[in-house]
Amino acid sequence: HTLDVDPRTKLKIISVPADKRVSFADLQDVVLHIFFDCYKTTTSDQHVDRVLIITDQTILLCSKDGSCSRCVMVDRVGSLSVTSDKRALAIQVPTEYDILLKFLHPSDRDRVITVLRAVYRRMTHARLPVENVKGRKFEPSNFKIKKPAKFQLSLIPQRTRDQLRQALE
Repeated sequence: HTLDVDPRTKLKIISVPADKRVSFADLQDVVLHIFFDCYKTTTSDQHVDRVLIITDQTILLCSKDGSCSRCVMVDRVGSLSVTSDKRALAIQVPTEYDILLKFLHPSDRDRVITVLRAVYRRMTHARLPVENVKGRKFEPSNFKIKKPAKFQLSLIPQRTRDQLRQALE
């Protein structure tokens, strides 16, 4: 029998969408909570197609072909920022650099916030702050979104449903 809900957070465990299973084959059995198409805002205020994946411990930002450009432990997030644009979200990562996203639907952004807060609470036993920023303060220049010169992507091993089930027994 498969786990459909993570009992530690009460979050639904989802599968990789059928049309993405080839590109994201390595995530087939991972404990996934979010798998959304979105746009990443660049330092030049361009929007690049990305896939946002949130597991029971990490935030993954990938290209549509499945290659990962960011892998951040959720407990490294300092805060989230939202604005009147209900599709925009900034994820501040003080130990690395920030992630500015735009979603296709406001409900996607809201779901991401809910999931990040639940995973963060499980990992840190603290509340993840969400700040409401006004207008111009939400521009890329007000966030640390430039990749540092010495930044190295480190891929964190992901927990599978079987590993979670065994850990809970």
